[in-house]
Amino acid sequence: MSCNIDLAASINPNKIRNTQVNSLLIGIRNHLENASRVYGISSTTSWIILATPYLILGVFFFLISYPPTQDFAALMTFPNYPIEWVTFTACVIGGIFSCKLAFRLKRSGERRLIWIFYLLFGIGLLWTAGETSAWGQQVLGYHTPHWMRIRNAQRQMTLHNLYGWQGRNHWLRTVFALGGLIGISLQRNPRYRKIAAPAILFSWFLVIAFKCGLDFWTKSFPPDLEWHWAMFQWIVNRTSKVVKMVIGIAACLYLWLNARLIRGHLEEAV
Repeated sequence: MSCNIDLAASINPNKIRNTQVNSLLIGIRNHLENASRVYGISSTTSWIILATPYLILGVFFFLISYPPTQDFAALMTFPNYPIEWVTFTACVIGGIFSCKLAFRLKRSGERRLIWIFYLLFGIGLLWTAGETSAWGQQVLGYHTPHWMRIRNAQRQMTLHNLYGWQGRNHWLRTVFALGGLIGISLQRNPRYRKIAAPAILFSWFLVIAFKCGLDFWTKSFPPDLEWHWAMFQWIVNRTSKVVKMVIGIAACLYLWLNARLIRGHLEEAV
């Protein structure tokens, strides 16, 4: 009997759960310590990078779901409001930084694959910034040409709102998330190490992928929804603006961290 009691105690679910949680926390701590060492950043910065995407998405989901703050949260996603301006600013800064990094790598004799990747990445960010601001239309207020207006679902000077593509932009966000996750796996290959995504950005790509999963799910809803499901679909749709901002910030972090890594490599070579 005593042997059975000891055996039951040894396989106590709570004990197993605590062991798993401790193992997870140790793994996260080791991961953050490695990031601090590789990229030359403080442990506090590592924790901030890890936790920020969860906080952004979690806080916005709460604000957009809680009736007293719902209108305010939705307003923040409209054109010329903070979320869109942060997205635009992050993409402009990231785009310029990436292009400058590409030309610096070219001058230093880096392989063509590396500097061309950063050049294309920078051009992509600048294009995203242009699309976010409707190529200056939201600030300058110029009229959309007729040939574009009749083909654009929002009557704006944007390509991502063209008929046939409108409502499918979650595919682009999915590509970014998958690209980031694949980029992390390139860390093990020395040939692609300088363009690989830092593993510490896993939380950012995970949050983006999670939101894209919600997009694919809610877009499959039938048109005659019950009220609460229609509201959930609206919340997920408004959150797309936040995820675009997350993508812009993640891109800047990717460039900042890799630039620190590359600078360290260049200094070692000298």
